[in-house]
Amino acid sequence: MKKLNKKGQFYIFLCLVLLAYIATLSPSLDISQGKATSYSIARDNYLTECTHVINNALFEKQNVTSQLDYFTQVYIDYQEVQGLSVSVIYLLSMDDTLYVRNYYKDSVIITPSGETAIGKDTMHEFQRMSQVAINASKYEYYTFNIDVSKQIDLQVIFKTETSQ
Repeated sequence: MKKLNKKGQFYIFLCLVLLAYIATLSPSLDISQGKATSYSIARDNYLTECTHVINNALFEKQNVTSQLDYFTQVYIDYQEVQGLSVSVIYLLSMDDTLYVRNYYKDSVIITPSGETAIGKDTMHEFQRMSQVAINASKYEYYTFNIDVSKQIDLQVIFKTETSQ
């Protein structure tokens, strides 16, 4: 009987060692990682789908800006239902025109040549240029280099907040 007890103790000890080893192999859970991941997934999905929307609009000979506007609004609404508040500003350089569309919560200031305020949910057209600066708030200032050698160039400011 003594021999059986020692065997049982050995197997229990072996199980504990294996469980400890498996626990060290599994990744640790970080709460902040969830927010970063949801932002990354939302941004990557938006950018991927934008290229599909633009390509489809060109193929179907539809208005690219209206198709991109429709998609962006639907995407923002969808993310809101998912618990993620999304703000987007996109710059679409196409042919000889630069379209700047503001889906931020407030107005933004564009400084390609002078200062132009673009209100919430509005679009402004500029003559195509190679550099644009956007002042989205007191602490958000972005500079974009537009590739004028391309027929179409899309640049995006994508910001998220989790809904509570």
